Amino acid sequence: MILPDDSYFDDHLVIGVRPRASHPDESEAFDYSVNLSQMKPGWPEFIGIGFPAGGIINKLAAAPEPPLGLVRFESAPVTFLVRLVDRAYANANYTFQVADPTAPIAQIIVPDPEGRFPWDDGCDPPYRDQTLLPLEEVSP
Repeated sequence: MILPDDSYFDDHLVIGVRPRASHPDESEAFDYSVNLSQMKPGWPEFIGIGFPAGGIINKLAAAPEPPLGLVRFESAPVTFLVRLVDRAYANANYTFQVADPTAPIAQIIVPDPEGRFPWDDGCDPPYRDQTLLPLEEVSP
């Protein structure tokens, strides 16, 4: 899915959680959407871990349909991966403040400058070190 650069949806909040000054490991930082799933029924809440994801979340939220899979913005050379993750795990390990605790959660994963994702051989740090949440269990 290719999204226009000027898209922006602001009927939700994005919360940014940053490390404490006494433990400034940016890989522990995360951003997530709040109540996007309530404003757009059937949509997931988004989370990005280890990088500033607020702007990306706002642009994803402006898409005409839930952006899952490989996503890129018109002028961006980077293709992100947006995948549904295990809601129970994400809720237990990250603070999600949502009106619907059953809403799905989608993680944004950023590749390195060469387009390699954390599981690809040769992926550069810090991209390689992004926390990957467990995938959503799919019922048969």
